[in-house]
Amino acid sequence: MEMFQFLIDEHKPGVVFQFEITADIMRPEVIQFLNDNAPVGLFRFEIGVQSTNDLTNELVKRKQNFAKLTRTVTMVKEGGKIAQHLDLIAGLPEEDYASFKQTFNDVFEMRPEELQLGFLKLLRGTGLRIQAKEYGYVFVDQAPYEIFSNNVLSFDDMLRIKQAEDVLEKYWNAHRLDRTVEYLVTTTFETPFDFFQDFGSYWENKGWSRIGHQLEDLFKRLEEFLLYDGRAHMATVRSLMKLDYLSHQKFQPRKPWWEKEMAREEQSMIYKKIIENPLIAGQQFAQLSLHEREVHKQTSLVPFSLDLSALEQENTLQAKDGYLLTYYKPGQTPQFSFIQKEQIS
Repeated sequence: MEMFQFLIDEHKPGVVFQFEITADIMRPEVIQFLNDNAPVGLFRFEIGVQSTNDLTNELVKRKQNFAKLTRTVTMVKEGGKIAQHLDLIAGLPEEDYASFKQTFNDVFEMRPEELQLGFLKLLRGTGLRIQAKEYGYVFVDQAPYEIFSNNVLSFDDMLRIKQAEDVLEKYWNAHRLDRTVEYLVTTTFETPFDFFQDFGSYWENKGWSRIGHQLEDLFKRLEEFLLYDGRAHMATVRSLMKLDYLSHQKFQPRKPWWEKEMAREEQSMIYKKIIENPLIAGQQFAQLSLHEREVHKQTSLVPFSLDLSALEQENTLQAKDGYLLTYYKPGQTPQFSFIQKEQIS
């Protein structure tokens, strides 16, 4: 705690200190000290979970109390001061595909800011390199010595996990669609890993891993996959995707990912009513006292099928037909308002 206090006292703006920590042996009072005293963003924790399979951890001589690790990660996350990066390793001894899936879901349950899927490398001089034949490892005999398979994890299994990893990086670790992904992994797919795996395999089959992408492409490709998959409630998903997309914009987007959904006449009619009575977009919007030109230039209007107030205040999804009005003020995050359909009919 003296070291942490020194860094808190002496740090300069923009500096981040990253610590690799063993989370299951950190005392709660140390975490509480950081939650109480650390500035937001000053510290970053990297935590090597690697596996939650007890036999696997025993075979690699790794002692880990997952319950205590979970307590630490949860405490840090609830404090809101420190970003956490949790690591997993695919290909450890006796960790087959089903076991790795369980490991992933165990760790994702904690919703770390970043979850990295690494792949085992048999470095020269390590215990597993010496035991390679015992576990049936097939690997590249030159740096970085990454494995292809072992006695319980096939080459095809490794490829599938890499496909899940690709989508995990783009859609979770990059935090482009947090609301949407949270909805999909909790209500649509059987487990979080199933979402990343199914989408990752679809992504690879479409050849998207071999071409570039812009922000809009990520939304279009997710929508295409979900339409193909058929399990998602698309009205809900599209509304969450719009909210995620617009949250990342600093200015009114010229080419949003969705197709044009409103006729010019309908949009003009709604804007006219907003200008005549700003209160239909809520008290906060009305207090902006925007002129007609500012309303047209600094806002966007899209159909929306969720109660925005319930979503933002209670984190609940309630169906409600209306429109999402987004106000963009240069240098600030977008401000959202919800207009019920019945208010303008």
